[in-house]
Amino acid sequence: FDVGTGGYDVFVATEAGGLAIPGHFAFGSDGNLYVTSQFEGDRTQDAVKRYSGATGAYLGDFVTSGSGGLSQAAGIGFGPDSHLYVVTNGTTGGRVVNRYNGQTGAFIDIFVPAGSGGIAHPSQLLFHTDGHLYVGDHVNPKVYRYSATTGAFEDVLTASLGSSASVISVSGMAF
Repeated sequence: FDVGTGGYDVFVATEAGGLAIPGHFAFGSDGNLYVTSQFEGDRTQDAVKRYSGATGAYLGDFVTSGSGGLSQAAGIGFGPDSHLYVVTNGTTGGRVVNRYNGQTGAFIDIFVPAGSGGIAHPSQLLFHTDGHLYVGDHVNPKVYRYSATTGAFEDVLTASLGSSASVISVSGMAF
């Protein structure tokens, strides 16, 4: 979008490179755009796709389906170590935060395991310059804080907002 006029151009074409249900995106230190793609009903094709940050041209699947348990990828971001972090359903029985090599897309490890600190449905993640990784819970309106270097749970940043609050989900975060 043009911030001055509100006009827009299509940056990544519909279904470019097999993009199905685009979810979350992040720009890497290489200047390219990384987008989560989910295939409803066919999880064998979920991926993190890479597009040119200059032209929007498809450059290939950066993380392929099943790599490290990648399935139903949600939040995505690059950490201070330049690696890619992705919230995914994983193969451990719950949603996790996986770490992938920021240059090759190869699976490194499960950085935040399922249920760490009590998180039930992680959906968003955001690294901050304070040395922490913040992960929002999609179902329970809470934000969990983890070490950006080890993935260890530290605390819950916000208490539950309760049933009288108008916020029912943490769907996005910014500092």
